[in-house]
Amino acid sequence: MRALKEARERVRMVRFGQQNVELETKAIICKIWAMMTEKGSKGMKSKMMEEREGEGKWAIRS
Repeated sequence: MRALKEARERVRMVRFGQQNVELETKAIICKIWAMMTEKGSKGMKSKMMEEREGEGKWAIRS
């Protein structure tokens, strides 16, 4: 399962190139925000999930 996810992320990186760097930055910001507040973590995660399902290009790293 994890290998499949990583392979998908690799394809995504190739496909989106520069845009992927921005997504990485957003993921890092979300992680920092999650560390600051539990409430913020839940809000961010659900928001990221919605955007991922809507656009199909948001990578959520655990």
